[in-house]
Amino acid sequence: MYAIKPAWAVMQERALIWFAGFGIVDALMLLAAVTAWTFAAERMYLVDAILNRSPARASVTRWFAKALSYRRQSIPSIAGATLAPTYLATIQSQLGVIMQVRPTSFLMVSWTGFIGGNVLYWLWVTANVPKRLQRCPQLSLRWHDPASTPGLRLLADGYFLSALFLLAGVIAISVLGFWLPRTIDVPVLLWLLYWFFALSVLTSLRITVVPFYWIWLIITRAKVRTLNHIAAQLDFPKLYTSAKLPTTVRELIIVYQAIAASQNLPFRTSTMVQYQTALAGSVVAFVISQFMSPGVS
Repeated sequence: MYAIKPAWAVMQERALIWFAGFGIVDALMLLAAVTAWTFAAERMYLVDAILNRSPARASVTRWFAKALSYRRQSIPSIAGATLAPTYLATIQSQLGVIMQVRPTSFLMVSWTGFIGGNVLYWLWVTANVPKRLQRCPQLSLRWHDPASTPGLRLLADGYFLSALFLLAGVIAISVLGFWLPRTIDVPVLLWLLYWFFALSVLTSLRITVVPFYWIWLIITRAKVRTLNHIAAQLDFPKLYTSAKLPTTVRELIIVYQAIAASQNLPFRTSTMVQYQTALAGSVVAFVISQFMSPGVS
């Protein structure tokens, strides 16, 4: 922009730091979108396999087709691209005292709002996939270990991949939280930083808590159905009268115990704990940075 029209470009150090922060967030959003969609699209047949025998299979397809509508996707994208520069215009007089605000600034926030609106749309929409699956009867899961079903593991991996990118965004905003309050003493600008941070944390929880609850429900219900089926085959009166359990009964008990002890999620609980610990650490670091900041103008 400086080469084309210098009057439109920003050259002030504080403005460039703000540009760098938004640039990092934009890059993370674009990289996350490409990575997540590529990862999921190449393996979506695994999720489709779960619905092979379900009479409600078409309902999931119809729901996802509606989500793919350009009209639906454009609403949050256009809203973000419009609201961001509008907000910048309302605070331009206050921000302009300490930072350059040029046409490039409006272009930057509009672009960030456009990308962010679409990314947020898909993060919140795709988090509903396990809920839609849970509503479908006769899901095709591994009866002996539902958590190891490839389709469910794919969903879990996809959500964790998205969550890691979001965590990177939260950390990036946390880093800005250490720098910006010390160099920018504009309340409305700090509120924007707080809003970005809160939205990122809320979305992180959205894709790590909500979908995994429904995945857990799918797995536990499948386990209960299998365990009830095995229990129905055990002849309990004979267990109390026979000194030696029949081989078939002993085998059924072993299978019952193995299924009951199988995991209720497609990953170790420690993995979720580690992620939530990292997220909580970012939140705490951000909050501490705000209390410790001297707010230099």
